[in-house]
Amino acid sequence: MSTGIEESERLEVTGRLYPPGHAKGVEVTVSLLLSSHLTWRTTAPSLYKAVGDAVDTTDTTAAGQCSYDDLNITGRLASLEREVTLPDGSLLLLPNEHRVNRWLDRRKLSSRFYAWERRPRYVLASVLLVPLSFWMLWRYVLPAAAIQFAALVPDYYVDMASRHTLEALDSTFLEPTGLDQYEVQEYIDYWEGNLISLGLQPADYHIGFRNSETFGPNAFALPDGSIIFTDQLVELLNGDPDVLQAILLHEIGHVERHHGMRMVAQAIVATITVSILFGDLSGMAEFFVGTSSTVLQNKFSQELEWEADDYALQQLQSIPQGPRYFTEAMEQLAELVGQEGMAAQWLSSHPSMQRRVENARQQER
Repeated sequence: MSTGIEESERLEVTGRLYPPGHAKGVEVTVSLLLSSHLTWRTTAPSLYKAVGDAVDTTDTTAAGQCSYDDLNITGRLASLEREVTLPDGSLLLLPNEHRVNRWLDRRKLSSRFYAWERRPRYVLASVLLVPLSFWMLWRYVLPAAAIQFAALVPDYYVDMASRHTLEALDSTFLEPTGLDQYEVQEYIDYWEGNLISLGLQPADYHIGFRNSETFGPNAFALPDGSIIFTDQLVELLNGDPDVLQAILLHEIGHVERHHGMRMVAQAIVATITVSILFGDLSGMAEFFVGTSSTVLQNKFSQELEWEADDYALQQLQSIPQGPRYFTEAMEQLAELVGQEGMAAQWLSSHPSMQRRVENARQQER
């Protein structure tokens, strides 16, 4: 077969060809041409011709040619033979050697990565750069993306998500408040008056009370402005409206900074990122994937808690009650929680209570 190519322009190697639908291959001589063409030829029983249900065993010379652009070339894997799929679906196995690899990978970025993997300095650089890149993604990129995401979510979806969340909690962990309704209304009237003095609109927030042995002394905010206090928190703080107001302003900070929707965005992206990086592992690695996602999400949550703390402390500077009531609330919660170890801090969605108390005390000065 004449190709019009000089011998000096070709590289000949021996490979093995597996025609479509056949598990038995034939040895072929393959020419890799500098003109970006691949040719192959063999003198053997043709595997392409069939007579009835039987393979024709007549000796024929099988040959073919195709362009580099028509080849589907699999990347290198250790010292295994290179796999090349021809346009008709045939599988061609070629020796994994330098000249063949250079021809096959001439236009592929993967060849550079493979070369880097064989150089110790590049391996060391990747060991350092991959964790650093992952940390920068978590520390800067994800929070910035979450802020943009939160601002773009329509109010309808925010309200719907908040309503469904509260309904689910009411049917599982929350019970109707045991507080006197007159007492509840006094709290709300007192707080609304102070919110107006801070330039906030009381109508933007929906304050409610629930009883919950599961949640214990707690308060939480939903993205639509619903803020729930548990009876247990009111009892822990001795029903002091000023101390409870400090907690209220913390929860309002979550609403004003769109923390609910930011948490949704960050949790989704963090889980996807960790799964992509470690999802192909198994066994203990699967446990690590779940734990890593939880830690990342909790660290996001801790940062948002700091933002809400700072918001509350800043607002308390503008009213007579002052930051000391926030400090008092944190001190009483700290007594309930007790001393926290480092592991507890990492696996908690809130910052260390001791650090929050210290931060509040500094704001009093």
